[in-house]
Amino acid sequence: MDVRSHVYDVDIDSHTGSTHNKRIRKECWRAFSAFEEVEKEGEFFLLPVGEVSGTFGDEATVGSELHIMFRNKLTDDEDKMLELLNRQADGSVLEPEDEGFVPLCKCFEEDGKTEMDCSD
Repeated sequence: MDVRSHVYDVDIDSHTGSTHNKRIRKECWRAFSAFEEVEKEGEFFLLPVGEVSGTFGDEATVGSELHIMFRNKLTDDEDKMLELLNRQADGSVLEPEDEGFVPLCKCFEEDGKTEMDCSD
């Protein structure tokens, strides 16, 4: 689970109030499911932190409906999010100067497609 925010440019017709030419200008990760690293038989796995609960309602009989609820803990810790976005299969984590590094925010030129620097 993740939470993102977006900023768009939108053209609005002042006579009709209709919108057109919606273009994304900025997209940012705001929160992720929190993960914990678990080791089993020498292998490491990232598992989401949360809980699963279920109920059969009034009776637990054959044919009863099982209702399940998943609850995920979210984290908005930017260092942890950057680590998850940039973790490689070998366990290493890309740094901002590395090719392929994924930042928390992406910004776009007026065309809504060409990426630009977000630091301004």
